[in-house]
Amino acid sequence: MSDHVSKTPRPAASAPSTSFNYPFAAAPDIIRSHQKDAYFEGVLMNHISDILRQLYGARFLHKWTAEASTFADLSYLALTTLIGNRTLGEEYCDIIQIEDDTL
Repeated sequence: MSDHVSKTPRPAASAPSTSFNYPFAAAPDIIRSHQKDAYFEGVLMNHISDILRQLYGARFLHKWTAEASTFADLSYLALTTLIGNRTLGEEYCDIIQIEDDTL
């Protein structure tokens, strides 16, 4: 065997198929994924609540609890799904969201 590169043409390999057949997730996996996401949204809400309580006081937090909860949920989804990543629950259960036209 020599170390030099051969100039003979190689046969073209067939193009890889871009269609995938993903199996549907089982109901327990979907529920477990949602529970894990709800847990992390709650953790984020607790951190935001602690920050708001320290900065503005308990009355402010009590008045704006619904808005803080919405902000925590939107922040979690923006940091995961909106930028194209899987949520922590989806990673935990090893499931992937796909669109209807990609089936």
